Amino acid sequence: MRPGLKIAVTLFIVIAFAHFLRLLFLAPMTSGSWNVAQWISLLGVILPLVVAGLLWMDRWRGQGR
Repeated sequence: MRPGLKIAVTLFIVIAFAHFLRLLFLAPMTSGSWNVAQWISLLGVILPLVVAGLLWMDRWRGQGR
């Protein structure tokens, strides 16, 4: 696996884990004066894991080239 791909997959997993911890501990998050809803962290878990999975699967396709 190329180093850039490993770094990207790792970063996406770390981001998903951070959002998972926010959901688990019900930690509040604000952006300026806006309170960020908890359901946004649900997207923050699912979407990065999907992208990491797609990148991981791309690893298998790249070996046949």
